[in-house]
Amino acid sequence: MVVWLMTGKGLEALVLSLQEKITWATAEIAKRDVIIEAQAIKIAKLEDRVRTLTAQLNTNSKNSSRPPSSDGLKKPAPKSLRRSSGKKPGGQNGHEGHGLTLKAEIDHTVVCLPDPCLECSHCSTCSFQVANRRNVIDLNIVVERVEYQQMEALCPCKGGERLAGRFPEGVSGSKQYGPKLRALGAAMVTECAVGLEKASQFLRGMTSCSLSKSTILNFLNSCKKTLEGPMEYLRREILEKHVVNFDETGARVAGKLHYLHNASTADTTYQTTSAHRGRKGMDSGRVLPFYEGIAVHDCLASYWLYEGIASHGVCCAHLLRECKGLQEMHPESVFFRYFPVLLKEMLNAKKKRMQYHKEDAGRYYLKKYMSLYDLLVDVGRLEHPPIEREEKKKGRKARGKANAFVERMAHLKDAVCLFFCSFAVPFDNNQAERDLRHAKVKLKVSGCFRTEEGFELFAQMNSFLNTAKKRGHSALQALEALFQNTPMLVLTGGD
Repeated sequence: MVVWLMTGKGLEALVLSLQEKITWATAEIAKRDVIIEAQAIKIAKLEDRVRTLTAQLNTNSKNSSRPPSSDGLKKPAPKSLRRSSGKKPGGQNGHEGHGLTLKAEIDHTVVCLPDPCLECSHCSTCSFQVANRRNVIDLNIVVERVEYQQMEALCPCKGGERLAGRFPEGVSGSKQYGPKLRALGAAMVTECAVGLEKASQFLRGMTSCSLSKSTILNFLNSCKKTLEGPMEYLRREILEKHVVNFDETGARVAGKLHYLHNASTADTTYQTTSAHRGRKGMDSGRVLPFYEGIAVHDCLASYWLYEGIASHGVCCAHLLRECKGLQEMHPESVFFRYFPVLLKEMLNAKKKRMQYHKEDAGRYYLKKYMSLYDLLVDVGRLEHPPIEREEKKKGRKARGKANAFVERMAHLKDAVCLFFCSFAVPFDNNQAERDLRHAKVKLKVSGCFRTEEGFELFAQMNSFLNTAKKRGHSALQALEALFQNTPMLVLTGGD
């Protein structure tokens, strides 16, 4: 009623006032919408940051490519990717046993008489029969002293010329340790990964020989020149292999990080050392620059730089662990749920065909699994697109771990599926990882290598001993041949 009583000017002033309030309110709402939108973007970034940090905290050796040594004291509960076979533990039916066996000759015989007969005067006249037999296999350590005598005489056939005999090769001093004892000392430090002090104490107690730490170290250092020929032989053998497993691991050497590079097959191991992990370290090993076969490795970028390699095979065990970690981050993802299933199905199909002595997957299985692979990659791209970012930000566009993994699987399809396309290629890189494991055992005991020369010698000894064991020789036999200057007999199988 008040409005109708207003004059024209008063009504016009009221309308202007209301319009000003509406304009102000609209501007305030627009400001708040901008603030809300900015906060929403910030909240989304913070949530993504929280997910990333949570994933980093939950990352361990079971769901990523991190080594077990990085777990520290917070080791995760065992979660093996293997499924139960349903078989009972222990030896299976048809398994060839390797139990305790008795040799034909008896070295000593101990007669066990009844207790009352031990002090009886008629014991010597009684007729005893063997009621039961028990055998004990034991060790008798005997330290021998062998004296080599150089004989000389005047030869009447050569006009009275004085002739003298020659000492065998390796017998160079008036007193020295023989190859068997030196091999035992070296085996304690290399193969058994025992420290020098404990090895010295053990050998002193076992043999009564006062072998000091310096003496054992001299045993090892004397092998450097002898190992030059075997190392070159192993390098050339690796270059001739059709499929080779490559890997590397870090070690603390003289207070700095160095790397042990490995190239190996089922019967050969070749390891070198370098201060670099990437191409410089790989080039120093003189294998990858000249290799023309199939290289199996992880996805380290440096391996892809060698154009002479015929094909690359990726370790699928690494991919399964990565998928496990990403699935924990994205439990709703179809790609990360079924991609490991696809790889395992391809592996099972390969094993079944190998049981029937097939050399390849065949057209049907290749078409089937390659189509499923492409389909899963397309699903992964839809589920995990690249992360959006501000246009002003420079540099390469961030994709996120999930999208980066999907795109990597699309780009490396041939390398990932090579184990299925070529049955000579293994599913994983376990061969190289097993050959490097002894270095980690040594580091657990010693903590580090004090010198680069010692680290290099370890790589040479590990290459030689590992190859010898793969070819049916024990470490002690290989070291004994090494100290007798005949290491090639172990590698080539000569007599």
